[in-house]
Amino acid sequence: MRVIGRVAGAGLAAVVAATGLVSAAPAANAAGRPGPVVQGPPVAVALSATQAPSAFVAPQFRTTAFATFHTPATVTIDARGLAQVAQVRFGAGCVAKGLVATCADTLDGDGASDGRILSRTGFTASIRAGVKPGAHGSYVIRATSPLWHGSVTQDGQVQIGAPKLLPAPLVDHQGLTVGSTVSEQVSFTNHGDRPSAGAEVLLQLTPGMSFARSYRNCDYVSPTGWDFSMALCHFPGTTVVPGETVAFAQPVAFKVGRTVRDAGLRVVTLPDADPNFALWGGTVHRGTGAPLGLKVVRRGPVTRVTPSHLPTIGSASLLGTIAHFWARNTSDLGLAVGALHGKQGDVVTADVVLFNNGPAGVWNDPRIGFRFVAPPGTSVTSPGGNCHLENPAVAGTYVCDNAAGLLFAPNGRVDWPFQLRVDRVLPGATGRVELLSHLPYDPNPRNDSAPVVLN
Repeated sequence: MRVIGRVAGAGLAAVVAATGLVSAAPAANAAGRPGPVVQGPPVAVALSATQAPSAFVAPQFRTTAFATFHTPATVTIDARGLAQVAQVRFGAGCVAKGLVATCADTLDGDGASDGRILSRTGFTASIRAGVKPGAHGSYVIRATSPLWHGSVTQDGQVQIGAPKLLPAPLVDHQGLTVGSTVSEQVSFTNHGDRPSAGAEVLLQLTPGMSFARSYRNCDYVSPTGWDFSMALCHFPGTTVVPGETVAFAQPVAFKVGRTVRDAGLRVVTLPDADPNFALWGGTVHRGTGAPLGLKVVRRGPVTRVTPSHLPTIGSASLLGTIAHFWARNTSDLGLAVGALHGKQGDVVTADVVLFNNGPAGVWNDPRIGFRFVAPPGTSVTSPGGNCHLENPAVAGTYVCDNAAGLLFAPNGRVDWPFQLRVDRVLPGATGRVELLSHLPYDPNPRNDSAPVVLN
């Protein structure tokens, strides 16, 4: 499946506040125009003795969306507020005096839509022995640069202990009927060392599948065309303590659409309002039905540690867990090539078309590929896409692997242009394109190949 979330920040789980930004005023550049406004939103990082006892902490400055620049900067890191909770080791280019360091840095605006600024300096924070979950400390980063007046300041926090919500395995389903409904029970456990402040569960369906019910505590992203659909369900009032397992109050139902043959459901579980994750890919709308509830399956031990919504860096697996659905359906795959005309010395284009006549789409089948054999008297000057010689010692025959890509919609097509030079004109010169194999879900082998005819 494609990636379903985005990580905020470069190497740091960033909590970006809506207010409290400290900005540096833009300086005029050599052309007299003002430079970008740079901001330092508050950030936080979690350390956990059982998950990630140390982490590299870098500046998390932001600027105008899509701004690009490259500027030297002096970065000052004041980590005295971490003395009781973490050991600090400053990075290369820093001159330290106790827990305060001055660092020579270079800041880059890489043109990202979120305005992220890339930094080369920072520090590594490691949990001090004996420090318990729930403790925290603070640090301050200041940066000055010729690109702006004054300094930009960023307040940061290091939290000790973190939740880690992991979903239980799902159940695969075979032999489904198009138009039917299939259900999955979703449960997850906190494998971290700190209670989770609420929870949110992402449900991602492959194209053709849809949600059978709408819940008012879930945000939905509907697909545009033959694409993935998603729901992000929120449980802000639920505290999941370490060792505790919770589950949806009832199984979630999904509809098997007429374009489904091989499909799947991905489930990702996160603390509520996890700053590392956001829905993307379409218009988000809130569900309208009754709320989806949670129930406790196995209670965890009582704890006085305050809950947190901040996981350690990289602990929230966006791969989650996956259920596969197989429906009784077919996809008619085929190949076609237009007629070619040219005289000696000409370069002509053979447009190879790989098509799917449906009724089902194809999701992530790397077995789909084809072989291209050039007509006699021609040389391939530019093969299509990721095609390569089947035998490096023999010219003229190419193999195109994984030709359909991740998603191959019903009634879809993929074009592969091959550039051919006409070395000799041979009347009726004929080459060939053919699928590498006839797949079991393809009901029609007659269109698995096509001639490549020149003149």
